[in-house]
Amino acid sequence: MTAELLILLMALCFCPMPEADFVRYAAEVCATYYGVDPTQVNCMVQAESEWNPNARRHDDGGPGIDAVGLAQFHLESWRHLRRAIGAPETDRRLDPVESLATMCWALAQGDTYSKWWTSYDGCLKEAR
Repeated sequence: MTAELLILLMALCFCPMPEADFVRYAAEVCATYYGVDPTQVNCMVQAESEWNPNARRHDDGGPGIDAVGLAQFHLESWRHLRRAIGAPETDRRLDPVESLATMCWALAQGDTYSKWWTSYDGCLKEAR
């Protein structure tokens, strides 16, 4: 996460609001910062985790193949993206801000990473 984005998100900490509102606002800030459509991010997070930062999904690939957090990152995908960003690879998938920032960065890279998430065209059409 870049210093500028971190400063914007830290400023949110001084605005009293329920956690759900904070997470949705953080999604908008991250999307805007990385030049990603906030509606797309909202649709993806709704579909992946229903805005639950502690969401967990067990995939049948075996132990340790769980997807977790708002964006439902698998651990290896998380580490790959964090390495590409130049950020620590520490498992912070359950941190809503880290998860959103990482997802938005990946989406901003275009086809390279956006294929990691399934299509959300139906959600996008309803939202617009």
